[in-house]
Amino acid sequence: MRAPSPQQFERILPLPFVHLIINLSEPSRVRQLDGVTVAQRVEGAFVAGVQHTVLINENPAVLHHVGIRLRPSGLIALTDHSVGHEVLNAEPLMPGITALRASILRATAAVEALDPVETQLREWIRPEWSRHPALERALRMIDDDPNLRIADVARTVGISGKALINLFTMHCGITPKRYAEVARLHRFVNSIPSRAPIPTWTELIAETGYYDQPHFIHTFTRFTGQTPQRYLESVRNTVGAAPSFLPTRSIDTG
Repeated sequence: MRAPSPQQFERILPLPFVHLIINLSEPSRVRQLDGVTVAQRVEGAFVAGVQHTVLINENPAVLHHVGIRLRPSGLIALTDHSVGHEVLNAEPLMPGITALRASILRATAAVEALDPVETQLREWIRPEWSRHPALERALRMIDDDPNLRIADVARTVGISGKALINLFTMHCGITPKRYAEVARLHRFVNSIPSRAPIPTWTELIAETGYYDQPHFIHTFTRFTGQTPQRYLESVRNTVGAAPSFLPTRSIDTG
């Protein structure tokens, strides 16, 4: 991807994926909107685990990067380090990624840049790695219906609730309950039409499985730092914005 940055500062809502970003432009800064973490400088390549709070990103003038989206259990195939609610330098996790970035920068065409990425990803796959059937089935179940009770998911895949929590924590860096909350939020955000008219939040929650409105408001505000009403106002007032990426005032205030 290479394009002028649509905004200097943006709020990135929690997403049910792990992201490997190879930054090819100027360094940027990112901060987790958790009331504790300070802004950190990110350059080169970095990994962002499944977040459960908003990330505030300070974009360079030109966005130029290769982004790789992984399933929550995908990173463990490439490195023995699971990434939780973190944004980490990728080089210690995947040695050689700095050299890969340099080869991408030398490329003169998109296919010339992406071929070495695919080759390197295959080489990073750990020989001892294999998919865990119960975990993969549980992930699919939650993706299909984030409103399922976690105890029912564990029972269906044939393991105890404690074992499922341990699997998620070890392989995905997040508990199954928290992952289901992020997946449910993502489904809600993705249900927002890209064009007007945008429904009210009460209409949207009726379509996405939130049956308890006070609980929804509490959960949404905890994850995004905004009430549903304020969030939808931001979407309505931002032409062409992706619902999970909205402009904000600064990296400090969000």
